[in-house]
Formats: sequence, C-alpha cells, structure tokens
Amino acid sequence: MSRTEIFLLQPNGGVHVLEFRNAWRGAMYVWNDIAKRYCGFERFPLGFDDKGKEQQMDVWNYGNRNPDMPEHDAIVLLSTMDHALLEPDQWERLAEAFEKYGSEHPDSSYSEQAAALRQAMESEAGKDVTGIGWLQTSVCDTEWLIWDEDGEERRSYDPSKDEGHLWILAQIDETRAEAA
Repeated sequence: MSRTEIFLLQPNGGVHVLEFRNAWRGAMYVWNDIAKRYCGFERFPLGFDDKGKEQQMDVWNYGNRNPDMPEHDAIVLLSTMDHALLEPDQWERLAEAFEKYGSEHPDSSYSEQAAALRQAMESEAGKDVTGIGWLQTSVCDTEWLIWDEDGEERRSYDPSKDEGHLWILAQIDETRAEAA
C-alpha cells in the first residue's frame, strides 16, 4: 500500500521517519480539495497535455498566487510540494495547521500527521532536528536521503549545506508580507 512519510532530519546524518498508510489521503487529497474548492475544477487534473499541466500548476501554485487563502490551507498545500522543508522551530505552527485541516477534512491523514509530528517533536527524536520534509507518495524516491559520491551510503539531507529546498513557513510569510 502507498504511504506518506515525514522525515525528521538529524544533524549527524541520521533521520527519523514517520509513516502514514495510503498516500491518497495526503497530497492527492489536498490537491483534489484545492482543485475543487479554490480553482473550480471537477477534480485535480491528471492529464499530461498542455491544458492539464497548466491546471495542475494552477492548483499547486494557488497559495503563492492567492495570499488571502486561509493560512492553514496554504501551509498544508505547500507541505505537499517537492523540496519543501519545514523549519524545525516552526513545527508547532505546522502541527496546528495540520490539525485544523484534518478537523475540516477527516478523510485525509492530516490529523494523524499532526499527532505523530507532535509526539515525535516532543520526544527524543525531536531534539536537534535540522529540517522536516515529506515524501508524499511512496512510488518515488525521497529527496531527503542522499547517496554519497560512491553510491555506497545514504545520509540525510542537510539544509545547512545541501541546496534545492525551500522553507515552508518562510515562503508563506514572504508571500503574505508582499501582499500586505
């Protein structure tokens, strides 16, 4: 069965992984919701023609283009994007957004993700976390575990030296500040 994974990245190259069954209750659930509720589509477009790709981008970028979107929806949506990392000192803000979204959408996995994230961050696993990332579907490889140059060992992504990520809440705050 497919799954959603949350990666608590550690400074020593380690990682603590939280797993949730059925990835359709994660990102795809959110994309369908945003497509219907905000973009006026019947569902998230799965077509790969130009129109389908354009509509997918409309859904994925909705929060960036519409800063009046409720913050919890924008946070949840941005957490589904590739390369999106959560700033470790902002985990409670994200957990609150996930809890709110999960209470509004009980068929999603966001209440479960919020509870597991709270439990992990309040435990030993949450100490010294350098970033929190997601793998929204288990059909692709994670970007949060990196092979060394020899292809021998994997280490966790290190946001202090690895490049290509975006900080979720910095992005949200910047988008909203620019609109104000």
